[in-house]
Amino acid sequence: RAYSTSVMERVASLPGVESVGAINLMPGRLNNWSFPTHAEGYAVPAGAPTPVANFRAVRSGYFETTGIPILAGRGIADADRADAEPVVVVNATFAERFWPSEDPLGRTLSIFSASGTRHRVVGLVADTRQHGPRLATQPEMYFSDMQIPWDQLSMWVVARMGTDDPLGAAPTVQEAVWDIDPDVPISGTYRLADVLNETTATTRLLTWL
Repeated sequence: RAYSTSVMERVASLPGVESVGAINLMPGRLNNWSFPTHAEGYAVPAGAPTPVANFRAVRSGYFETTGIPILAGRGIADADRADAEPVVVVNATFAERFWPSEDPLGRTLSIFSASGTRHRVVGLVADTRQHGPRLATQPEMYFSDMQIPWDQLSMWVVARMGTDDPLGAAPTVQEAVWDIDPDVPISGTYRLADVLNETTATTRLLTWL
């Protein structure tokens, strides 16, 4: 966590960087984590399995950097650390699934077990299509990675650049990361638009054919 903080601070200080955030699973990469979810006030129908929702771990600034609208409340903040109240942000599909026509702010939920740590909903954000535009949106929960009891999460650092050629700044960003630790590999640097375009690559190829 300290390393991720150092990377984000270093990248945020670079010329041309307007905002920085981080997430464990980038939208459009088609991979996913989903866990059994116990939402306050939601009764599981008799004989039905415990519902699941997509899990995301994020850092402060993620929603602002990626342009995901915050519909109510707030996003994850720097103050949402391990010693603070456990909080969570949910997407619109989650709210409609578990609390239809109700205000989700102030509600609580836990993952895995009903007796697990309760996280209070502090924000509602718009849906994102994690698995591409052809599939329906899924309920998603965004936790502060500082409040998740797993310390081995890989994080994607996302930076909004004030330029039409964000990849032109990639070498500078890479050098900033390696200034902190030259032995840490960088798996790749991408434009988010290109990542999202990959989700329609097969459809576009078939259409062209």
